[in-house]
Amino acid sequence: ANMAAKIMQNSKAKFTKHRKLRLLNIPPSTENEIQEFLSSFKTRKIIINEALDSALVTLYNGNQVEEAIEKLNNKKFKDNTVTVKQGFSSQLICIAHLPLVYTDAQFKELCQIWTCGVLLHHAS
Repeated sequence: ANMAAKIMQNSKAKFTKHRKLRLLNIPPSTENEIQEFLSSFKTRKIIINEALDSALVTLYNGNQVEEAIEKLNNKKFKDNTVTVKQGFSSQLICIAHLPLVYTDAQFKELCQIWTCGVLLHHAS
């Protein structure tokens, strides 16, 4: 049971490490200005796409994504109202439409084939 707990903890850490925010409708800005807009949310990386008036932000603490969205969505930044959404990482994969009878063991086997980190989600 202890090994399973360590695997889950490691998987959760890997999952949250790469969670991102997507900022839309941002005015022309520097990384420092965007960091100021994000206020208390420390960033790991900011990628600005001036052509799309957007930025992709990786937070140091990926667990803060929902809090950041709640606090910053529709907030004024310079003269623009910014939309803040969850961004997506290229390091995550979504597995959907598995049979309801699929077991954890079958899912783990599937993930081992693709060498992905296992973060199990049980349907309720």
